[in-house]
Amino acid sequence: IRDRYMTERDFLVKKYNLNTKLLLIQNSGRLITRQDVYTFIHAQGKLIHKNISPHTLRHSFATHLLENGAEVGRVEDTVRRICLAGGAERADVFSITSNMSASIYGKEFGSCTQTRRVVNTVNDFHKLEELNCLSRKICEDGMTFGEIEREIERIQKEQGYSFWWLVLDYALISGSFCIFFGGNAKDMVISALIGVLLKFLMTFMQKTAANHLFNALICSVAGGFLANLAVFASVADHADRISIGNIMLLIPGIAFTNSLRDMFSGDTITGLIRFMESILLAAVSYTHLTLPTI
Repeated sequence: IRDRYMTERDFLVKKYNLNTKLLLIQNSGRLITRQDVYTFIHAQGKLIHKNISPHTLRHSFATHLLENGAEVGRVEDTVRRICLAGGAERADVFSITSNMSASIYGKEFGSCTQTRRVVNTVNDFHKLEELNCLSRKICEDGMTFGEIEREIERIQKEQGYSFWWLVLDYALISGSFCIFFGGNAKDMVISALIGVLLKFLMTFMQKTAANHLFNALICSVAGGFLANLAVFASVADHADRISIGNIMLLIPGIAFTNSLRDMFSGDTITGLIRFMESILLAAVSYTHLTLPTI
């Protein structure tokens, strides 16, 4: 295919007396511009009922990284490397926790800038590992748009832990921390049961697309109320220790750690944003202990 195309290209250069070293030339003798590439890929996207552009997949890739909890520095470096591997001469990427902007430049296609907003984020380390492996494969081996899109869709469709496995995790975490902080057997059982109920409540709240701080507030109030109700009904002894077990489900430990790492690595704006989000979430979670007892 390469030899055949180069033969046709050399023929077009001689036919139209072109003085260029560019690789892509149209049959009419006109050089292929950035707009031509955009028009072609956009037309191909319509065939599969999708609105795509040459930079859609790169931005989608970065969006998936942010959505699954990747640190900002890694996202910026990954997008920059993919753009340079794809033929860009310069790539400038800026990202925070909820927004990413990338500008690339190349003599063949000019300059292009796109911005993406990230609404919801989770911590899915398995998908992060898969996306990191895919980024290395793109840079080292090269992949077509179709191949990249299929791989991204495959990764996004992968199922993590089942819902009932997560329910069991919530029960174990709540019960274990309750015992760790001095609760007895009855407190542990009640804390584990409340942890299960909080998992169901969190799942329901996530479907409503409400603000995550509001979700944490509702879960905190519900957990504290149930802990006090259990003590009032004499089925448990220590509401505070039960609540401590449940509050560990809401403490933003990973977010706080990432905020410090971002600031130490030079991403001050992102680090401060993560830090303030962590402090606000911790303050909201504190109502788990105080609000129901007022």
